[in-house]
Amino acid sequence: MTAKLITVESTDSTNTAVKQLFDTLEDGSCFCALEQRAGRGRLGRKWVTPPGTALCFSAAFKNVSEAYHAGAIVALAALDVLKNHLPDLPVFFKWPNDLYVRQNKLSGILSEGVISHGKLAGVISGIGINLNQSKEELAQLDNPATSLFAESGCRFEIPPLSRELFARIQELYAEYHHSPQTIISRWQQANALIGHTLEIIRPDGTRMTGIFSGIAQDGAMLLKINGFEERFDCGDVKIDPASLPDFHNSGRSE
Repeated sequence: MTAKLITVESTDSTNTAVKQLFDTLEDGSCFCALEQRAGRGRLGRKWVTPPGTALCFSAAFKNVSEAYHAGAIVALAALDVLKNHLPDLPVFFKWPNDLYVRQNKLSGILSEGVISHGKLAGVISGIGINLNQSKEELAQLDNPATSLFAESGCRFEIPPLSRELFARIQELYAEYHHSPQTIISRWQQANALIGHTLEIIRPDGTRMTGIFSGIAQDGAMLLKINGFEERFDCGDVKIDPASLPDFHNSGRSE
């Protein structure tokens, strides 16, 4: 049997829906909702999307060697779909789980492990992409954000975009099975802030500033601080707009 794309009008959370169906889903199957009433982000943040405003999408991966690889596949697939529609959009991946346009968040990714009989049975990776919110609506959010409509003036329909994302995930997942390191190398390259000065806020509130020097094999951020390289497994990364590189030359992940 092959992976399927399931689309519903509304759900509380696409990640929760996939988790409930996980045992019965074929590997690589995906779930899309036109409305998400109780979406979840990192650190317990809530994310509600009224109908037609955002792409709410989750994928079930049952054969990944590292949990963060699932998010890497989804991130690369999303970047490719966005570039297909808006090739001049300066979108890039910001560690650990966001897509940004300049200093504004366009999309977030949340990956969650599924434990069965005491071991990892797979990973659910959910993504939310802001599609049709206006600049006025986005200005009411706590953090700087953008949408495809705010960037391009074009409105996007969810069903065809979800089908494109599903198809690209299948392609990249198949390539991952052939060569995992190829996919992870592309994901590392998509982290376009490597080499730039960033501030990271740890879960305990501690702020540290350094040069983003790379990504470890387990997905951790490597930050060079006062000449010493430190690793961070989680945290919020803050971007200094003055340090943003030119992303216009970034292309498809192939």
